Amino acid sequence: MSGRFKYLPVALALGGFLGVSFAVCVAWDAVFPQWAMRNAWAPLLPGFTWLSVGSFLLGLAEAVVYGFWLALVVPSVRWMSRLLPGREREVSASTEMPLAGLGSGS
Repeated sequence: MSGRFKYLPVALALGGFLGVSFAVCVAWDAVFPQWAMRNAWAPLLPGFTWLSVGSFLLGLAEAVVYGFWLALVVPSVRWMSRLLPGREREVSASTEMPLAGLGSGS
């Protein structure tokens, strides 16, 4: 793993995930209105109202922008984890998989 953070792949992944999640939630609300979550969205997505094409596109764009904005948090978390003594070693040690003995038949 390189030490350099690549913003665009993380931003695209988060933006895409939040955009798809928004679309799935809108479809869910349309199919199951008794379990609708649109009241929870109102404070999070300014301008989104139920439901028109323009409002849907606005909500979708806002969800994707939130994903790009959230991707800015990732480098700060990595930076802060380096400030904590010993944490970087624990994280890197827990993500490595020992390969000794794999596939050797022993």
